[in-house]
Amino acid sequence: MKVKRDRSNVKRISNNEIALELGLELKQSRRYTLNKEQLKGFQELTHYTARKSSELDNADFSTTTHYWIKEKGLSRFVKVNQEETALNINDITTFISKLNITTKNNLKAVKSNKTIRIILTDIHVGMQPNENHYSLYNYTWDLHELEKRRKQIIQSVVDLNQEFEEIHVIDLGDFTDGFNAETTRGGHKLPQNLTNREQFEVAFEFKASLLLELQELFKVKVKSYNAVNCNHSADLDYIVNSSLKTYVEKLNSNIKVTNIESFIGHYKHYNHTFAILHGKDEKHLKFGLKPKLDDKGKTLLEDYVRQNDLNGCITIEKGDSHVQLIDECTSKVFNYNNYLAFSPPSGWVQHNFGSSKSGFNLMIINSENNDKQLITKYF
Repeated sequence: MKVKRDRSNVKRISNNEIALELGLELKQSRRYTLNKEQLKGFQELTHYTARKSSELDNADFSTTTHYWIKEKGLSRFVKVNQEETALNINDITTFISKLNITTKNNLKAVKSNKTIRIILTDIHVGMQPNENHYSLYNYTWDLHELEKRRKQIIQSVVDLNQEFEEIHVIDLGDFTDGFNAETTRGGHKLPQNLTNREQFEVAFEFKASLLLELQELFKVKVKSYNAVNCNHSADLDYIVNSSLKTYVEKLNSNIKVTNIESFIGHYKHYNHTFAILHGKDEKHLKFGLKPKLDDKGKTLLEDYVRQNDLNGCITIEKGDSHVQLIDECTSKVFNYNNYLAFSPPSGWVQHNFGSSKSGFNLMIINSENNDKQLITKYF
């Protein structure tokens, strides 16, 4: 005779906020065995229908993502269903018109034959690395952390205590995390803590402040090169960087912004030629270029060099892989530099590849030779 076990106290709880409110330790299976008090609380949290706090009668839920109803014998978590905040030209125009960023727009005579390049990639503004407190390493990626790291970029250049002829700021793509919480091609959902509009505003202010502060502080020409053809956020990155170009170039004539819409773009400075790309595009590549270059990737890049008549000391610079790997051996035509991500690893990266370092790079070049001094800064 089989004895049927009473499993009425075993519940599947998909909403992690409810599980946490009940004092449960989050489980991947989302199945929990509840005691009597937790069962009672679960019923209250999930079967609330009629009673409503009078305090909510005049509440504005247009900007609210969730709320609690707490009355005698009742504690109810409510998540407001909001459509993704749209982003249109009026939003952009209104936001930019309200910015209060000033600049002195000065140049000084500099006796230097050196240029410093600040290399950033995979900033992922708006990424949520610890969705529902369920990621492995409890990373935080928010406005406070982003601003702290922006200041570290500037301080790292100041600490070099050198004069430079120019400053180049390189963004190798995935500047924002993605439009409508999806990758560029769609189908890959992304946990995010900012809406489309918020991603635009935060990313715009981050880079505008960075460029303007560098120009004002060092009083030299600042050039920004942005790879906007990327797998996470191509369209949104383009909107941010094209708006940025119009804004900062008008505000400060000593700043120039170049946005690269093709998969690979390049520019030459002194005897150095830099080909910059994200590594995986918005449309065609099934798999991105690998950090350890294989024959297929080597052929693609060497063909690009030949087709575009690149010369001098050639360096291919790539993001996407979130790892730092400097390869000066695989190709006799170019050096192949993969750079670490500026942001912490996402939940997906954590579960598939573990924790990883984040940071940025400084590269000093000069007009006299092909030497490059690469300095990696870790957070």
